[in-house]
Amino acid sequence: MVRRIYSDEELRERAVAAAEELLRRHGPQKTRLVDVAKAIKVSHSVLYRVFPDREALMDAVSARWLSCIDDELGRIAASEAAPDQRLRAWFRHLHHVKTVKIAQDPGLWANYDIAAARTSPTVCSHVGIIQSQVASIIRDGIGRGMFPKLDIDRCVESFFNATMAFHHPRLVAEEGARERPDELDRILDLMLHGLRAQAAAAAAK
Repeated sequence: MVRRIYSDEELRERAVAAAEELLRRHGPQKTRLVDVAKAIKVSHSVLYRVFPDREALMDAVSARWLSCIDDELGRIAASEAAPDQRLRAWFRHLHHVKTVKIAQDPGLWANYDIAAARTSPTVCSHVGIIQSQVASIIRDGIGRGMFPKLDIDRCVESFFNATMAFHHPRLVAEEGARERPDELDRILDLMLHGLRAQAAAAAAK
């Protein structure tokens, strides 16, 4: 086999792309660093220039997908729609992308599920980003008088806890990637109705 020479950036991109393809074909349990190295025609030891271990490479694959989700959700959070409409659209999109991923990309989903189970830095970063997006929507709702003045962090936590079954990796998998927008809407209706009612009561005082 003719060995290839790549810059660190090229090596990282090619390794992630190769790992992604191997995960799709064989799943995380059968995807090894040596297989990735063979796919991009480098020695196994060369991969250690950019990835200290297999776990780091698998996390990089998840990071690529999660980054796309973060961007998509970020556009919803920053849109011109009313805060309550944005919250509904945001959680519905999060539910949609998770169910689509498990149905269409089970190998990559399984890799992400493993990362989520061990609370990898990649998953922690993703969770922090999406929580900050929801916080920004709630903050805007408070500023417009649509939501009551409240502890934003606790409100964000409440939204995520109430909708857990629609975006947590294991819980989504248990439903067999079945999209349930109507069920999600009923929960969001209750949450949003409560916020609007509190805001109206506070304004009437």
